[in-house]
Amino acid sequence: MPNTITPSHPADRPATTARAARVVLGHPGALVRLGFAELISRVADAQLCASAETIEQTIAAVNRHRPDVLVLATDFRDVVAKVRHEPRVLLLLPHDH
Repeated sequence: MPNTITPSHPADRPATTARAARVVLGHPGALVRLGFAELISRVADAQLCASAETIEQTIAAVNRHRPDVLVLATDFRDVVAKVRHEPRVLLLLPHDH
C-alpha cells in the first residue's frame, strides 16, 4: 500500500485548552500559499486567519486579524514596518539550486 497523506479535518484534531496560534500568510505565489495553508491545517495549535497575495492585502489582514505569527515572502518584509500589530515573523527565503 503506497504512503499517502490525507488532509486532516479540524474535527479530527485533539481538543486543546490553549488558544490556537493565529497565522497570516503573505506571499505572491498561489502554490506557496496553498502549500502553507495545507501545512498549517495539519497543526493542531495553529489557525490560518488569512492568506494574502499582495503587500496591501497582507497589511490589511494583519491589522484586521492581529495574528500571533506572520509568514512572509522576502519581498513582503516591509509589511512589518507598516502594521499596527507586532506578530512573530517567519520570513521565507528563496533557495537557488
